[in-house]
Amino acid sequence: MEKLKYPIYLIGLPGSGKSSIGILLSKKLNLKHIDLDKKIVEKENTNIYDLIKIKGEKYFRFIETEILKKNSYGKKIISCGGGIVLNPTHKNIMKKGTVVYLITDLEKIKNRLSRGKKRPLMEKYTIDQLHNIRKKKYIEFSDLVVENNKEKKDVVEKIISKLEELI
Repeated sequence: MEKLKYPIYLIGLPGSGKSSIGILLSKKLNLKHIDLDKKIVEKENTNIYDLIKIKGEKYFRFIETEILKKNSYGKKIISCGGGIVLNPTHKNIMKKGTVVYLITDLEKIKNRLSRGKKRPLMEKYTIDQLHNIRKKKYIEFSDLVVENNKEKKDVVEKIISKLEELI
């Protein structure tokens, strides 16, 4: 996979599995894994929920862009936040790599989100609304679309198979 464009970005709705698939994919390909939301938390020394509640979504998006720029080079897997597609500048940054859109059944996402951390945008929107708002943008950003409705190891193998088709 030497000819593949790096980094490999994982995008999709909140709860679509970007972080968990990113970790497994990075292990399988022996590449570094970066979770943009975790990088933001480290930089700001607070969780995403509080950051958006206190400083606002506009500030969060500014920091997200800064972190994306700093990490968008080299051979690595980057798990992006669900709203990464809201800023057209991000598409230009990410086009140097390969963007994989993880599409996941909304019922699976709802189940995952019901037992997870608090997400500020989920107080404004339902997952169905976010899906309707963002689905075209996810497609526009992506080089590959992979369903994440099976076992994680099978999804990772599917991603690798599709990446190999690109070269």
